[in-house]
Amino acid sequence: MEIRTGSAEPGPAPTLEPVPIKRDLADAGLRAEVAGLERRQGYLMARIAVTNPTGQAIALAPGSGLTPEQADPNGLSLADRTDQLRQLPCHTSARAVGFYYLTNPTSDYSLEDGASVPAGATVTFYAFYAPPAAGVTSVDLELGGFGETVPTPVPA
Repeated sequence: MEIRTGSAEPGPAPTLEPVPIKRDLADAGLRAEVAGLERRQGYLMARIAVTNPTGQAIALAPGSGLTPEQADPNGLSLADRTDQLRQLPCHTSARAVGFYYLTNPTSDYSLEDGASVPAGATVTFYAFYAPPAAGVTSVDLELGGFGETVPTPVPA
């Protein structure tokens, strides 16, 4: 007796659908630059430098393209086009922490007053992701609030 399941013909290759990326932070005057990816203790760490060249502070509050809901950085995703996977930054389950990404706290930008980027300041955001599969040499960082998808090399 022979049992067969599925189709004998392969289906179309999966395609990672684009996500809608808001431009509200770029339209407000902020600029973002991917400062690179690094491998850190089994994770892939992204560094994103956000600069405010304007003369006034610009809010990064929940509801922006970077932090659409409850301070979850759903707007900061990593797209692996090789394996057709998208992921959000790693986080703990403790909601008391607030943001799921880290920033460089300074006298101008601190965890106590981290809801905006001060005038003239550059703030670096760090987000940690599970590493892509071996052989993946590039991923796209999708920067919500800036309307950008940035192809970024994955370090060996």
